[in-house]
This record gives sequence, structure tokens and C-alpha cells, in this order.
Amino acid sequence: MKKILMIILTLYSSILFAGWEGIDGWSFYNLFKQTNISAEEFYPFLREDFTTFYSNSNYKQNKSKVYPKGNVSLWRELLVDWDVYEIEKAIYEPENFNWYNKNAQIDKRAKIYIDFAQFCSEVFDYRNKMNSWDYNEIKQQKTINTEELLSKANTLLNKESNEQLKARYYYQIIRILHYSKDWEDAIKFYESKVKDKLPKNEIYYYITDQIAGCYYSNKNYEKAAYLFTKVFNKSIDRKKSAFISYNFCTKKDADGKPFFKGVEDEKNFILITSLRNFSDEVININKFINLDVNDKRVELLFMRALNNVERVVWPKNIGVGSETLPFYEKNNNYKDLLSIAGKQVGNYAVRNKDFWRIASSYLSFINNDIQIAKNKLFK
Repeated sequence: MKKILMIILTLYSSILFAGWEGIDGWSFYNLFKQTNISAEEFYPFLREDFTTFYSNSNYKQNKSKVYPKGNVSLWRELLVDWDVYEIEKAIYEPENFNWYNKNAQIDKRAKIYIDFAQFCSEVFDYRNKMNSWDYNEIKQQKTINTEELLSKANTLLNKESNEQLKARYYYQIIRILHYSKDWEDAIKFYESKVKDKLPKNEIYYYITDQIAGCYYSNKNYEKAAYLFTKVFNKSIDRKKSAFISYNFCTKKDADGKPFFKGVEDEKNFILITSLRNFSDEVININKFINLDVNDKRVELLFMRALNNVERVVWPKNIGVGSETLPFYEKNNNYKDLLSIAGKQVGNYAVRNKDFWRIASSYLSFINNDIQIAKNKLFK
């Protein structure tokens, strides 16, 4: 055991080496860092045992507070002279932000929207208290004048010419209608102003998330499930909530398949259903690759399968006395994964070769082909 771990530490740098994990008294060495995948927005869906999502504490953050990256990034496209810190403060800590030097016309219009969005959030803050154990909080729930709120939103929308800010007002209007249980009106507004009319950026998927909720409330669970797969796969900020919402749809025997139209929908479905269970891992990875060898989401499915292999081949307590590691008895998937990684490395169409080279090298190491593993790393 000591010898093989020394080989591991010699072969693989700290960028790749992860440590070990424990589960209910049983533990294993998680040597290949799950965060080696390229799509950081999918980190929450890496293999995890203790929480619903892969914990933020498992990978480094640059700061103590993490704001929704998709929304902040979209604001940066509008407020080109602002830095990220200013945008984060203005949007998520408005009480601590000073607008004194923000005098450009677009800054002023952005402030009008931000103030209105903040007001809407405060109006609907009761939704965060619905399950509160604090009686005083429950008593504070207020009656909402929806008509007045919608009138204000429409007035501001009609004065706005910037396309991104208009889309953000659409989001607020749909959110008001959704939370006020005017689900049909929200859907009609979406069909009229948003669907197939706006760029498919982060705010578009914020809106789609709201509309999916409206369909769910209207008991159109198939349409809701379909839209939640879209949000899950394309949004940066709403992935976790869309994943949970999709699971609610499946409890109503809905998966969204009646609305599938093409390859993208099929890939979305393979991913979200694969994350919900651990069956057919290799089959689903191969299906995904056959549809699109370059999709970064393949790396996520592959990483989860590789982590499952590690749970078998590197147990800390194998309980069989003279057995040595790697321990293969219950899992031969590593050979299938080795084959997949090799094919990805050899496919001229694959752009992110390094991920597949590192994975192939590691799997060769698991297969006790030490020299082959080294040769692959040298490339």
C-alpha cells in the first residue's frame, strides 16, 4: 500500500491529487481530482455523498461570497466600464453601493432597473419565509398589490430602449405574474415577448425557469420538465434549482421527452437522467460521445464514472488480508473508461485533449501499466 501511494505521488502533481474520502466508516482514496473537468459551472454535480450537491468547500473559491456568475457576466456586457466588484455590490449589496460617480446614461437606466428589481425582491420576500418556524415572520406576510406592481413594471419597460434591460423587465413581469399565481398570463406574455425573440443568454434562462414553474403549477408537468432540462443545461446560475425542479416533475411521471426536437434535447436528457442515477454509466457516456465528441458535459459523466471506479479499486479497508491495490473484484468499468479516454485522445475532432490524456494515463496506472501511464503524461 505504501509503495503504490509513493508511485502515485511521484506520477501525479498536486493539481490532480485529491486525497481520501470517508463514507459511514468505509473510506477510499479519491486520487483523481473531480474538478479537473473543464466546465466549472457543472462542479455542483460532481460525485458527492454527504450533500445534494458537490460542496463549495471541496474546491477553492477566490472570495468568501460567491455571487451568481452568469448574471454578473451579463451585466458586464452592459456596464462595460464597471469592474466585477462594482457590479456585484450594486446588484447584490445595493445598500453598500455608492452611485456617486456613475453618471453615464446607461448607468442611470441600470440604476432605475436595479431599484425596481430590489423592490420586487422585497415584495416577494415572504416566499422565503413560508416555511419559517418564526411566528412573527409569518405574521409579517403582506398583501401584494399586483396590479400596481405590474403597472410600474410596464411603465419602466415602455421607457427603456436597451435590449438587455428590456429583457430584465420581462423577467420581473413574468416573476410577478408567476408568484401571483397568474400562470396563464405569464405564459402568454412569455409566448408574445420572449420565446424565440430574445438572445438565449442568462436572463433568457432566468425567464424560462419562471415559465417552467408556471407550467408545473398548471399541472403541465411534461412541458415543465422539458423547460427545466433547458435551464439546467444552459443556465450558469440556475442549474441546481432546475435539477431539483426536474426531479419534482419525474415524481409526476414526466420527463419532457414528448417535446424533444433534436440532438441538443437528446444530450440534455442523457445528462440530467444520468446524474439522477448511477446505472448505465458507460452506455450513457458513449451515447453522448456519439452525439457530440466535443461537448464538455461528457467530461462530467466520465468523471463521475471514474470516481465510482476509485471507490472500488482504492478502498482503505478492503478487509481481505493479503489482497493488494488496485482492488478490482467488483468493478471492471475502468477498462471501458480507459477505452473511451483512448478514443477521445485519438479523435482529431476532440479539442480538449489534455483532460482525456490525463484520464487515460491515470486509468493505465490503475491497470498497473506504470510505464504506459508515464508515457501518456509526458505528452
